[in-house]
Amino acid sequence: MTIIKKILLTIVICIQANLCISQIVGMCTDLLGHPIPFLNVSVKNTIIGTVTNEKGVFVLKEKLLPKNDSLIFSHIEYKTKKIGFYEKDTIYVIMQPSQYLLNEVVIKPYNKIFRKQKIVGTVAKTDKVVVGFTTDNLSSEIGKLIEVKKGVTFKVEKVCFNISDFGFKKASFRINFYNTTVDKNIESVRANYNDIIWDVFNTGLVEIDVAKENLIFENDFLVALEWIDFTDKILINPKEEKKIKFSSWVFCGPVFYRATNVSIWEQSKFKYNIGLGINLMVKY
Repeated sequence: MTIIKKILLTIVICIQANLCISQIVGMCTDLLGHPIPFLNVSVKNTIIGTVTNEKGVFVLKEKLLPKNDSLIFSHIEYKTKKIGFYEKDTIYVIMQPSQYLLNEVVIKPYNKIFRKQKIVGTVAKTDKVVVGFTTDNLSSEIGKLIEVKKGVTFKVEKVCFNISDFGFKKASFRINFYNTTVDKNIESVRANYNDIIWDVFNTGLVEIDVAKENLIFENDFLVALEWIDFTDKILINPKEEKKIKFSSWVFCGPVFYRATNVSIWEQSKFKYNIGLGINLMVKY
């Protein structure tokens, strides 16, 4: 690492951390030194995690961290990396491209013609029945299982959900899709290769066009919202909570969730089987 890089890293981290020594901060880059945005950072064997920002910088509150433990750095485009950390460490991580992306993935044309269109999932715009993330960690995910009948194939065209409560100036989500295994468990690594990032600034309906992503499913799959960034309001009302709530409805659960992208998927059955109000426009 050159002296110039060290100086730049120190400046960026000092600005990001506001010179607060109660935080562990670091930066993640690729082999060429380019910052990697929205890379997952998790503390091994815990539910503590976060995501790098657009400059590749991450911050973890030190008081929450077990001493002498390890951090896990992961993203579908890079090899997962694990390193140890110590109190008040400044961490610089260089990620390597995933080998399987170069050697094993073979893209084949899909010849099926999709003639029909419909909405699957749960359509909800209410502020009376709501659900939210299970933790305040960036990288926390919540999702909804989409069932696909045997012999049917879905091509996802659009993702829609409604935000009923929004306590930030801005929040960013990554839209992830996960296949299910033979025993109906949710896979831990997402099915979509590209990051689908969407910024939200207020309450209301969110519609995301994903037709170009070529998301095709022949079996049940999970669509999930991952919280990856936020900006606080400048003059936030002290009585107003910093939270994000999504419109939902009864008898459409369960809610699938996990605290970090290396955690195991779990599900909650709320009263009246409330689920996540998210729906997809699909072709079949």
